[in-house]
This record gives sequence, structure tokens and C-alpha cells, in this order.
Amino acid sequence: MFGIICAVNAQNTDSLHTQTDSSLTQKKTYDFLDQMPEFPGGFKALFDFMYANLQYPSEAIKKEIEGVVYVKFIVDEFGNVSNPVVVRSIGGGCDEEAVRIINLMPQWNPGAENGKPAAVWYTLPIKFTIVDTFEENSNKKKKKN
Repeated sequence: MFGIICAVNAQNTDSLHTQTDSSLTQKKTYDFLDQMPEFPGGFKALFDFMYANLQYPSEAIKKEIEGVVYVKFIVDEFGNVSNPVVVRSIGGGCDEEAVRIINLMPQWNPGAENGKPAAVWYTLPIKFTIVDTFEENSNKKKKKN
């Protein structure tokens, strides 16, 4: 039996250039804002959401694929999440699962630039780790003794 460990760490994109996404709005979509958007309830709530909804792909388990998928997406000026794009792939169905999870996300608390709500690209690393539940349980027992 296998268990799943999912870890997420929020981070911004590397670039500081602005981009325009005409399919979303005619306004700028920034790479960084004075005040970045936040998942409702903060980082712990984001981790809980990811852990509760992530399903480790069976192909990745069979092939023992582990690693970090980086997904870039837009959080618009209203907090809506859209346009997820995998920027670092590990395969085995993990990329598709990461995008699926991003598409499930509720509305975020929007970010702001100069005190005004603004759209921003956001990059989220999602770590896929296969854990043998038997090994994990025996390690817990050893720690108690």
C-alpha cells in the first residue's frame, strides 16, 4: 500500500516584466505585485487543499516517478485562477494532475499594485512523493519506543 506526500511552496515567477493576456482582459498581467495574492486562509489552507484533493497518478506510482511539477497560472484582479501552464514537468500523469488541482482552486484574495487590485502570474511548485505506508507506520512505532 502506498501513501502520498504532497508538499507545496508558493513562490513568484523569476521575471519582473509585465505581460498582456488579451484572452483574459485588456489589462496588464504582472509577474510581481506590491502585494501578492493569497490563497483563502493562507499557506496552511493551501497545503490542506492540495493534500485533500491531489490524487497520485497510477502511472507515476507504477513507474516510481517522484519530483516537483511547477505550474504557472494567473490570479486576476478578482482572485479568479486561470490559464495554468506546466513550466517544469516530471511526466507520468503528474503534470496533468497538478493542472487539475489548480483548476479546482477556489477564488484567491487578489493581489494589488499601488493599492489597486491587479492580475499577476503565480508559480506554484507541487511535490509528488511516493511513500510506502508500511515503512512510514513502522518508523512511527520506532519513534514512540
